[in-house]
Amino acid sequence: MYMNDNDKNALINLISGNGAFAVTQLAEMTGEEASHPDTYAAGYMQGYAHAADMACHIISHCEEV
Repeated sequence: MYMNDNDKNALINLISGNGAFAVTQLAEMTGEEASHPDTYAAGYMQGYAHAADMACHIISHCEEV
């Protein structure tokens, strides 16, 4: 798969911005503690942040896909 650098960077910026939003929401939920309470919302936000990180990694290495 090939993406030109401008499209790749725009997509990474969009996804990482949403991932950062999830991390911010998780930090607010937990009172900025290192661990979060075992709730559905916190688990969802943590999963969303990890998925955004992985998507950015895949996009930045798309020529290997």
